[in-house]
Amino acid sequence: GRVTVKSGGWILPWCNGLKGAPVVFRTGPVFIEANGGIDAVSKGWDYSFMGEAQSVVEYGPAVQSGNNYTGASHAGLGGICSTHAGVNATLYGDPLAPYMPGCTARITQYPADGGGAIRLFASGVISCAGQINADGGGTCSTDSGAGSGGGVWISCTRLHLRGEGSVTARGGDTYKNGASGGNSGAGGGGRVCICEHLTEADLEELFLTGATTNPQVSIDD
Repeated sequence: GRVTVKSGGWILPWCNGLKGAPVVFRTGPVFIEANGGIDAVSKGWDYSFMGEAQSVVEYGPAVQSGNNYTGASHAGLGGICSTHAGVNATLYGDPLAPYMPGCTARITQYPADGGGAIRLFASGVISCAGQINADGGGTCSTDSGAGSGGGVWISCTRLHLRGEGSVTARGGDTYKNGASGGNSGAGGGGRVCICEHLTEADLEELFLTGATTNPQVSIDD
């Protein structure tokens, strides 16, 4: 049915912090007022699960390839700390089916979580004057990288962004230590894909193969 998010109201879709499984919304028309929206900031892969076992890798496909000071990657590379040598974490995910959330930075004293995954499949229009936000979490220490942006996958008949309306999956902010001048690594940007007039079969094909064989579907990067 129809979904209306009033001003001051927020939908908070948390992913499974260990496996990354997202919440999927299948709705009628969606109307989001200013100062409200869908907030998946820091609701992706969760660093808190790292304490269960050092060998666990499900908390993000890019986490093992960076180092403690490097920001997590997703569609964009995470930044490298200005005062510690490091390597960028690996890119991952599908640009046409961004169902994966953002990744947490490597286990450190103050790691940050990745942005969540918003999967919103509406049978009508989506009108947004508020925020649809899957940004990664920022870090509070030069010893820890920030989380990467999550994934936003929207399907509808038409998306209208009104006023200050926005759809984002930005990487988490870096931390700058004014005393030492050091910067931790910022998180890499996430993925956003907006589909219009696709069928369930088209979406399933995108999910399984990252492409569509429907000749009536055009893809704009």
